[in-house]
Amino acid sequence: MFGHRDHLNLAWGLIREHGCEPAIPLMAQAIRDRAAAHGQTGKFHATLTTVWVRLVAAHVAFHHSDEFDELIARNAALLDKDLPLRFYSLERLFSASAREAWVEPDREPLPAG
Repeated sequence: MFGHRDHLNLAWGLIREHGCEPAIPLMAQAIRDRAAAHGQTGKFHATLTTVWVRLVAAHVAFHHSDEFDELIARNAALLDKDLPLRFYSLERLFSASAREAWVEPDREPLPAG
């Protein structure tokens, strides 16, 4: 199993090693590879991947946590899988175009990271 917390942990590690923007394609490739290994290539969602990397990066920039568990303890909202809906309508986030490529939020801007 590779659950939500595991995705966050991977994003956190990539952000710390490479920075936010370089972490996005690395995260995307890691998820694509994992999905392909499990025969679920249709599961990848480009916008959600970018959103989560940017949300984790914003929390890393604000809290400077050296440990992933510390970051999560201080930012439990990251565990809420519905957090992206604060920034996106359901229609926009789960559109075919958002699944294929980055789509800007339509509710409010993502925090800077």
